[in-house]
Amino acid sequence: MLDLSPRMWLQSMLAGIAVTAVLLGGCAGPDKTEGQAEPPTPADAGGEADDDVTSSTQAMADRLAEAMRQSWEPPVDDLTPEQWEQIRARQQAERAAPDADDEADEAEAVTPEVDADEAPDAIPDPPITDDDAPEPLTRREVLALLREHIRGSDDSAMSKALTAAAVSLADSGQEIDPAVLNGLNERQRARVELFHQLLLTLGQELAQGSELQRHSIDRRLDELFRDRPLEIRTLALCRRVSGFGVFDAFDSRTFLAGRNQRLIVYSELEHFRPKRLDNGEYEVQLEQEVVLYNESDGLAVWRHEPVRITDQSQNQRRDFFVVQMVTLPARLSVGKYRMKVRITDVHGDSLDETTVPIELVADESLVHGGAE
Repeated sequence: MLDLSPRMWLQSMLAGIAVTAVLLGGCAGPDKTEGQAEPPTPADAGGEADDDVTSSTQAMADRLAEAMRQSWEPPVDDLTPEQWEQIRARQQAERAAPDADDEADEAEAVTPEVDADEAPDAIPDPPITDDDAPEPLTRREVLALLREHIRGSDDSAMSKALTAAAVSLADSGQEIDPAVLNGLNERQRARVELFHQLLLTLGQELAQGSELQRHSIDRRLDELFRDRPLEIRTLALCRRVSGFGVFDAFDSRTFLAGRNQRLIVYSELEHFRPKRLDNGEYEVQLEQEVVLYNESDGLAVWRHEPVRITDQSQNQRRDFFVVQMVTLPARLSVGKYRMKVRITDVHGDSLDETTVPIELVADESLVHGGAE
């Protein structure tokens, strides 16, 4: 391969352009359009025509060389061989350089995933031997940690006290941590103590393998819930009642107006407080009142006189229900009502009340499962 200087390379390129122009000019000149006059033909179409073509071609080559010289910065004549080599090297590098996106995708595809745990500079932890294992905590140490955790928790004072009462079962002394009792009032402290005693009773009887003494557990449960107010757990309007939880309730609370309607008001109670009498019996004393209110304006339209209910038994009752026969008068007009039942626990000094909806209609076909 010839090693041409920059000037010689430019001259060769210009000569090639000139030859190409000559060939184009001699072989495929501009076509003649229709109606265009043909240029005059010289008398001697020999050497003079060739000279004209040569001079025209040379002029074209000169203009092209001048334009190329002006397009370079610095001018072509001022480029040194080193500059020409830099230009050629840059052009070759641009043609050979891969696309940036393709290069990034290729790098991402070949980059292996390295686990931090498998890195060459990761130092594995030394194996734990029996000599390095910590000593197990004693029961006293475990209890100390639990009590410290309970004291520092964000739970309420009552929750802390109940948790401490449960944790105390693991202590040989079976004492509640006194630090968690400081935030309680007298009533709360008494309830925590009852809860603690109930847990101790259950734990001791189960640990001894003996049958649970229901009487002692019930007694402690009664003491634990003795401050709970009376609660009407169930209220039903019935045709018949045979006993606790055994009753025949009306299918609907829609009744026919214009006649007396007999109903049995059945109530089941929770948290009633019996009183221990001098003869050893238990007495429950209640007072019940039934009132009917007009739903539209809330006015009382009928009421049953309050009745006093007294029950005495040799053993303390666990389940308690109240039945009362009432008769809705025929004078009540058609409309919607609400029957309110209020029961007062005389010995427990508490009361509860609840209501049931009742509707009186004039058309007997609207009564579903009404009174017989």
